[in-house]
Amino acid sequence: MRKILQIINTNLGSENVIKQNFSGSVYIQSDNGLGLDENEFIPLLDKFNNALKLSGGIITPSDDFLVIFKHELSEIKDEKTVKVEHNYYRSTIILDSGLMALCREENTASNVFKDSATSFSWDTIDRVELLENTTEDSFYFFRFHVKNNSGHHDVNINRFGTSNIEAAKSILKMLSEIIVYKNAYIDKHAELQSTIERLFNEEDYESGVNALDEFSKYYNINDLDLDDSSFYYFNKTFGLRSMGRLDDALDTINNYINLYKERGEIESYTYELKGELLFKQKKYIPAINCFAISEENYENQGYKKGVKTKKEEVYTKLKKKFLKIPYQERKLVFVSEDIYATTSNDIVVLKKNSLPISINFLEGHPRNNEVYICHPFKQDLYLPLRSYTEILFLERVEEFIYLVQGLGATQLELTTGPNDDGTIKIQNQQYDFNPTQAPILPNSLVWYHSDVNWQKLVDLRMYTGIISHSELISSIATSQMSSDDLKKLNEELKLVLPKAGEKFNKKSSFNKTSFKTIEWIFKIHFEALDKLPSSKEKLENPTPINSNLKDNDYKINLEKYKEEVLFMIEDDGIIDVSERKILNRKIKKLGITKADALAIEDEVLLSNYSENEKLYIEELKDIVEDGKISDKERKILNRYALKFKVSTKRQKEIDSKYLD
Repeated sequence: MRKILQIINTNLGSENVIKQNFSGSVYIQSDNGLGLDENEFIPLLDKFNNALKLSGGIITPSDDFLVIFKHELSEIKDEKTVKVEHNYYRSTIILDSGLMALCREENTASNVFKDSATSFSWDTIDRVELLENTTEDSFYFFRFHVKNNSGHHDVNINRFGTSNIEAAKSILKMLSEIIVYKNAYIDKHAELQSTIERLFNEEDYESGVNALDEFSKYYNINDLDLDDSSFYYFNKTFGLRSMGRLDDALDTINNYINLYKERGEIESYTYELKGELLFKQKKYIPAINCFAISEENYENQGYKKGVKTKKEEVYTKLKKKFLKIPYQERKLVFVSEDIYATTSNDIVVLKKNSLPISINFLEGHPRNNEVYICHPFKQDLYLPLRSYTEILFLERVEEFIYLVQGLGATQLELTTGPNDDGTIKIQNQQYDFNPTQAPILPNSLVWYHSDVNWQKLVDLRMYTGIISHSELISSIATSQMSSDDLKKLNEELKLVLPKAGEKFNKKSSFNKTSFKTIEWIFKIHFEALDKLPSSKEKLENPTPINSNLKDNDYKINLEKYKEEVLFMIEDDGIIDVSERKILNRKIKKLGITKADALAIEDEVLLSNYSENEKLYIEELKDIVEDGKISDKERKILNRYALKFKVSTKRQKEIDSKYLD
């Protein structure tokens, strides 16, 4: 477009030349626009669109207008002895894509108008010449010859707002240069496209991608109405994917998706392609969402069915890998009958009748079309979002009472705090205990390791012997959802609930008032240390307990679990059903998460395999369910064995450990 503007400015010359040679007005595109008032611009476009509607041509204010020639003329004519005013509107518009010319004659007496319009694109024109009509009404006109000798378009020079032959020659030179430039542009375009297609067919993807970058320097790849856009973005994405440059491929397809977003549109295949890239990177949650977006926006039932199959395939993988996904990425889940597209990846949609392996809910849950939040420490447990602060509050209270009992509490007095809203009534305001041993730190504590105040209390009790303490416990401290988080969640629910057959309203939305404020104050009295059995070892070696205790103890427990796993696989190299039950009990006893336990098992089981064999095992574990596979799945595994260069003998040895 810049080149054509340069041609226009060079040939039309300065503003003074335009004034001398043109009867009408000439508006040339500049950094400040066309300079044509909107009150004139819009009616002019309407005249063109009315004249060209039969041929299917239409122009909008957003088109690339390079220059507009505009001339209006009124004449008084005698019609049956009556003087009638005739108005003539003559205009030519030059666009980056082509040319449009119009002459409208209006009869003011009868309100009848007559249009004469021409429209063509530059890529259809071979050349142009200036000719004279030597009939009764002598005038000059431009003849545009269509390629392949298939006709011509004639445009009177007065459509350019001039009858001056010198001005017409300047316009002729300008038009000729535009046509020459466009033809060279088109030839180069075809040559580059052919080269790119050849390189991709030869699987020379690096050269193909470089050629595409060269292509983008000359052609408008960001105009979605042009084929160059899809040609560039799809081919570059495929090329980068074939080279293994998945991050670059994702950046490319994201840029294409954003072009559609700017227009408020969704192009279904772009999301399907993005989903495939994310799936290849094992980013299951965003991959599923992309496939869901694609499925919901495809109109073709065949395409819709195909992408639904891909969505279900990824969901099957997600179910098996769910606990290995980082906590923040799976913190919120929405349980429903099907998987629906969301606006972001801040919430994961799970199918009620096909939930991920090893995740747990409270009794009576999950329920359809409800939001759940992952427990901050028991990360295989999901709590109903509407009551999670209350549940976690009571859990903290229970652990605190357990903690102070271990520290030698004799009495605990309980009152409500100033901010308590009375959600939970205190049943008993005083508890009495009878400690019989030296203060200890109880096992299996969950909240203690993240609460500095509790850690200080333990230090003070263990090593200074304090006999009283006051502690405030509030549900606010367990809240994990900010106002911004809730706002984003409501946006998701506004989109997802109607798809699930429910209305989004005040009752189904969330805000800060959705969560009750519970605040309790504990006053604890401890038995004096000298009245309890002594623990000389503790008192003689006072190592303060701090926040590192959790890490140290937890690491020790992880090592213990690793020893258990090694013992279980010592005989046959696998974890059978009975051994699995034993290990599950060990997980609970040691207080480690299932995600960490699975990671240790993977580490131990895979330690004797090569990198390629590990890749094969990863795919095998994704496919196998209950120790069995179908014939189709066996063929898929055989292809993976070939892909990762795992010998048939080694494949059988590996399969025997994972398959019944």
